[in-house]
Amino acid sequence: MARIQTVIDIKRMKFIDFVLGSFTQNDQSASSSIVQWVRKGDIVIRDLGYFAIATFEKLIKAEVYFLSRLKYGVKITDEQGKELGLNKILRQGRMVDQWVFIGIEKKIKARLVMLPLPKEQAAEKIRKAKQDRDKRLNHCKQYYQWLSYISYITTVPEDI
Repeated sequence: MARIQTVIDIKRMKFIDFVLGSFTQNDQSASSSIVQWVRKGDIVIRDLGYFAIATFEKLIKAEVYFLSRLKYGVKITDEQGKELGLNKILRQGRMVDQWVFIGIEKKIKARLVMLPLPKEQAAEKIRKAKQDRDKRLNHCKQYYQWLSYISYITTVPEDI
């Protein structure tokens, strides 16, 4: 078994890096490899598997924008450090777009963007979560509400 990690410049449609590695190296452990390839003003688009706050922090220091899916359960706080509970953030059916801080040990400032999914799509995601074969997963009501949104964090400002 093998795992392929790639960096693609989608503006020019060219591979920047292409690494064949061990299947045991997960995406999150490869997350920081992007830092060597980026320059100030670039935007890095990440899948949820690459969610790593330490890497986001490095990208911010390098003045590189990023866009990533938000991992469920990540601590979200306001500028005063007060935790923003998902119940307050998730207003059923409304888009969310606000600057927050994410993380516990390392807190980074990011723009939280949550878009409500069409009812059919949300219902399908919830149905699949309820049928999860792993009985250790005991999804809470809040998690099912979370599934009704697509949730991103980004450092791209509103004017861009």
